[in-house]
Amino acid sequence: MMFESLKPAVGLQEYMVSIHRDFLTDVETVVSRGSENGRLADGADPRALAETMMNLLRGLAFRWLLDEKEVDMLAGIDSIRRTMNTLAAPAD
Repeated sequence: MMFESLKPAVGLQEYMVSIHRDFLTDVETVVSRGSENGRLADGADPRALAETMMNLLRGLAFRWLLDEKEVDMLAGIDSIRRTMNTLAAPAD
């Protein structure tokens, strides 16, 4: 469905844009909470982190759709989570 919205279909593109915008806002909210409780590095940009995470998740989903036998979705999500935590973590 992710790429179906690129084809002519009344209202589908607008609907998918809305879903993606809402998801991005939700992820940004969660990341911002990490900033508030000291789990993010000083100066970390919650919006940029949310966009990076969303882009990584969408890329993983696309890869899985292309080759679900080879792409382990759960391992990919865990990899994204670990990497984002490492990138955004405060310095020791």
